[in-house]
Parts: sequence; C-alpha cells; structure tokens
Amino acid sequence: FYFNPLSDSPGTEEDQAKFPWALPKNLWPKEIPEMETNCKALGKVMQEVIGFLGEQVDRVMANKGLKTYDANLGQTLRETNKCKGRLLYYFPPKETAASEPVSEDGWIGWHNDSGFMTGLTPDIFVDDTDGSVMENPDPEGAGLWIVDRDSSAVRVRIPADCMAIQVGECTQVVTGGEFVATPHCVRGVRPQFAAGRKVARVSCPCFVDTHPTFPLDRWEPGQSFGDFLGATFRRYYDWALGKSSAPPEKKAANLLMDEDPV
Repeated sequence: FYFNPLSDSPGTEEDQAKFPWALPKNLWPKEIPEMETNCKALGKVMQEVIGFLGEQVDRVMANKGLKTYDANLGQTLRETNKCKGRLLYYFPPKETAASEPVSEDGWIGWHNDSGFMTGLTPDIFVDDTDGSVMENPDPEGAGLWIVDRDSSAVRVRIPADCMAIQVGECTQVVTGGEFVATPHCVRGVRPQFAAGRKVARVSCPCFVDTHPTFPLDRWEPGQSFGDFLGATFRRYYDWALGKSSAPPEKKAANLLMDEDPV
C-alpha cells in the first residue's frame, strides 16, 4: 500500500501531469479509518528526523570545502512534499525441507534505494494464518541485511522504539560519493526456525525525496530528479516485462562507472 504522509494531493496540477509517477494522489481505504491518521503521523515524524540528518550532511560537506555541493539537503528535505510511504507485507517463504537453505535475499533482493533517504520502521513478524504478532523466530537470519564499509553483510536490528535511515543513490550522487548508498536485502525465516508456522513480516519504510524538479544531473546534463525516477521506472519495467535482457541494476552499475568515484 502506497501513500504520501505529507499531502493527499502533492504538488501542483502541472507537477502531477508532468511527473505522475512521482506525485500520485492518496486513496485511503474507508474500511480502516484509523489507517490514514496513523500512516500520516508516522511519515511526518520520519520526514522531520530525515530533515535533521540532511542538515548534518550539509555540515559535513561544508567542512570538507567541496564547492560543487549545493543541494542544501536539510532545508530541501524538510520542505519537500515528495514523500512515499510503503506499507509492506512479506508473505511467508515457500515451504521447503528444513535441510534446504533459504535464498539469502528471498524476501527482497539486494539493491540500493534510488532516492535520497529512507526512514525504516522496526520489523514486525506475524503468523500469516491469524495475524498474531510474534517475536522473530530466526533473529540471526530473518530480516533486513546491509553491506557495511568493509563489504560484509550485516543483520540490522532496529529497536522497537527507534527508526533507522538508509542513504539512497541520489544522496550519493549529489555528495560526490562522500555519502554512499546502502546496499540491502531482506531475508526470510529459515524453515528450521519457523517450526511449521507460516511466518510473515510487516514494515513501513518512508522514502523522503526532493521535489521532482530538483536538478540532479544523474545520467545526463540537465536531468531532474523526476526525470531520473521516470527513466529508472522505465528501465525496470522494460526488464520485468521482457523488453530488455539486462537487469536494471546492472545498467545502473555500468553508468556509475562513468561518474565520479562513488
């Protein structure tokens, strides 16, 4: 379920017509009236915290004396109305024998977020049959994994009363690689720990980005953030629908090789 916690109709009509993939209107389920209030409250807190982190990015870049940096992320991310929440339900992994390994990225494959910063909620694990909440039955295996600066895969544990923030590719681009996007995946519960239960996972990341007209110069001079998102989506769906043989992340990796070190 997608939603914008900051505005039910973000941007102007002109913005929405030009960047429909970036500024969709909200449509809330009437059957769950409290969902709108809770989702908006969560997203607004995440955007506020990410705005503070953006200020720290600005300070780091100023201290490094890099004159090419002019993103002003603190103010830009605090004033944006381009914010996408995703209420996600990870269905139980396919049933396998206890001796068979679970794919290391079975719930979500390894990738970087394409935007600026992503707020993350703690894991919630539930029994798929009745919705009851449970502790993670596979705490050393199931959940969010990232690649650290030593190129090691690390299991991330977010305390129940905290949030985490991931850096996306656009922050990596505008800082010239001083801040690096976080490679991550989500692993499912291994069958020997599920004990016959159908274990699912719930999370609600919030992607806080700049306005679509923000100048990015990602793949070509003059490209805006909205242009970049549109090109990214087209590459993905061309691949997913069989119109392209190369996965979109490999195309992106090849393009990154032509840019500044990141």
